[in-house]
Amino acid sequence: MPLKVSICRCTSINVMMAAYEVLTVSIGIIWSFMRNVKIHIYSRILIVLLCLVCSPLIARDLEYVASNYPPWHIHGEVMTGIDPIIVKELAKRLGLTPVLNQCPFKRCLRDLKNGTADLTLTLNKSPDREAFLHFIEPPYFSGVEHVFYLPKGQGHTIQKFDDLYMLDSVAMVRGGRYFPQFDNDNRIRKTPFVASEQMYKLLAKGRISAFVGSNITSDYTISMLGFDHEFDKSTLRIKAPPLYLAISRKSSYVPYLRQFSQAIKEMLDNGFIERAVRRYTKTGNDN
Repeated sequence: MPLKVSICRCTSINVMMAAYEVLTVSIGIIWSFMRNVKIHIYSRILIVLLCLVCSPLIARDLEYVASNYPPWHIHGEVMTGIDPIIVKELAKRLGLTPVLNQCPFKRCLRDLKNGTADLTLTLNKSPDREAFLHFIEPPYFSGVEHVFYLPKGQGHTIQKFDDLYMLDSVAMVRGGRYFPQFDNDNRIRKTPFVASEQMYKLLAKGRISAFVGSNITSDYTISMLGFDHEFDKSTLRIKAPPLYLAISRKSSYVPYLRQFSQAIKEMLDNGFIERAVRRYTKTGNDN
């Protein structure tokens, strides 16, 4: 990727970072050169300042990592989805160059831990993650719900949590964490599957009673598989924790958390993030 060159703009993070390096390196070089030149001390200072102002600054890459989790981030030849739209706009506002990296979830977390990646999105805040990540306030999305999908016409049968006990089987993704009441209740007859697509196909055939999922992700995948009119959502809805942008504690952007927070707030206030989410929850594409 070619380097992006920009002239000093005080609102851009890349300028503040580059200015610090220019200040520490250029002053030493220029001052050493002028020590052997007969120029008044104040003239030397003026020359240094002029050089700093006029020098082009190289913009920094913003390393974003994400696993395949449609429609938030969709792997392919080029990563698409809700979050890449948000990351590109965020980088644009901060004067940075976004680099989108695709990786399995565990590798993404590893890269964030060791600082080879700067940030990710679609994360819930938890104490174990806060040990190596800064979670940027405010959260950028709070509309995720855990719901139960049932055969058409049966959504009303699950109105409260106890209604789950009457189901023959509730499908779930193996190793998935949904919400504590469900995760820790062994009285519910749960059937784990490796992939969510298996659950959708079996429910359409009447082989399972229901499956649990998050509304945004499940709705998107159901639509892509052509099952839009096959299922009903339960009356019971469990609000999920909000989603955050998270920055590695080893990232070089840690001194600029306030700027990231301000950019996210502005993107929420002007409706940009809502429009990005609607783009996929309504059309399911990146057009």
